[in-house]
Amino acid sequence: MRYLQKISLRAGVIASFGAFCGIATATILSFYVGVPMLLASLGSSAALIYGSPKAPGAHPKRVIGGQFFSALVSITVYQVLGFVWYSVAIAVVLSILVMLITDTFHPPGGATAFTCVINGSNYWFAFVPVLLGAVILVLWAFVANYLSKRWETYSEKRQALF
Repeated sequence: MRYLQKISLRAGVIASFGAFCGIATATILSFYVGVPMLLASLGSSAALIYGSPKAPGAHPKRVIGGQFFSALVSITVYQVLGFVWYSVAIAVVLSILVMLITDTFHPPGGATAFTCVINGSNYWFAFVPVLLGAVILVLWAFVANYLSKRWETYSEKRQALF
């Protein structure tokens, strides 16, 4: 199956609008509600789930689980090892391993792991912005990809969503 396909202008505009809404919602929360939602790997997640929604890493359970598990694993690595030269590498490698074991492999999760160690994040960071941001992106992706009819494989198999 090809994950990146040429799409119609209409589908591209709808996907772009969905990506805008997802990232904008996260940013609005950050600016106006005081919830720190700015996480660079959410931009990478948005590119994947809106640009290539049929890719395995764009599956809702992988977006949410991959981001969340990567954050939990890497924060634990940081809490145990602190910020030393090898803690980032260990956090990324363990995050990849956990994502593979749990069938939640989402490539931007590696960037989340990297960020959590570099920032010295605590466990709250795994929930806000990581988990909340991933859920926001997935919710907007359901809307955009439904409207553009690019997620039909998921609508056909609703039981397999999570």
